[in-house]
Amino acid sequence: MDEARFGQQGTLTDVWAKRGSRPTAVRQTRYEWCYLYAAVEPATGESAALVAPNVDTGTMNAFLEILEAERKPDEHFVLIMD
Repeated sequence: MDEARFGQQGTLTDVWAKRGSRPTAVRQTRYEWCYLYAAVEPATGESAALVAPNVDTGTMNAFLEILEAERKPDEHFVLIMD
């Protein structure tokens, strides 16, 4: 089981201007990202994932509920978390 953050932090801006001038340009300085919770069964390749806006106990519990819903009655899980 692992979680990761994915996002974009764009800061480059181009603007047309006369040579020698120092124009100002509006650029996006807001950052957006999301988090991916994922688990995989190495032997079969079966996987489960959850894309979430944050990392907290509630989100982790939601992910564990997803795993539990996919578990067969006679299966047991071992999660290795890093």
